[in-house]
Amino acid sequence: MGKVQEATRSILRCGWDCHTSPTAIVCAYMLRRNDLDGFRICRAEGNRLFPLKIPNEQKCGAVLYRNDDQCFEKELISRKEQRKIPVDITLRPTEDNISITESVKDTDLKASVCQDIILQQAKSPHRDNILRLLAQLGNTVFTADNVSIEPEDFQWIIPTSLLSETRNSCLEQLE
Repeated sequence: MGKVQEATRSILRCGWDCHTSPTAIVCAYMLRRNDLDGFRICRAEGNRLFPLKIPNEQKCGAVLYRNDDQCFEKELISRKEQRKIPVDITLRPTEDNISITESVKDTDLKASVCQDIILQQAKSPHRDNILRLLAQLGNTVFTADNVSIEPEDFQWIIPTSLLSETRNSCLEQLE
């Protein structure tokens, strides 16, 4: 959480604005004893903490750690957004198979899966449908950042089930 800048008999002033609940339990690392000491916060205003009881030997420079804060925990649990790992997905067809490569953005992590298939020429464009299907990563830790098909003039039919199966196999390798 930070360091204590000033300690009086009833207030600890810190170098940051405290966003903690009245029921928070904070641990302070005591420099002289090389030990942790916990205390409960009654309230926090700006950068001032009002502990129920100031721990013995509380001095400036003590490092504070959040130990138990019910408001903070509730906020973490109730968050709607999830962190997702961005991946680039590329489909490359050849005469007798398709290859899907998924690479984690800004890293060297990548997975590639080949699937045997006999490609048939499409009578109508299927490219947008294939791109949309490749980008559907479902309930995984990944999100499709960039989806592409090489070559650009792709004009083939790929069964949806085969495309989904190949994409999912590739995702399993990345995990």
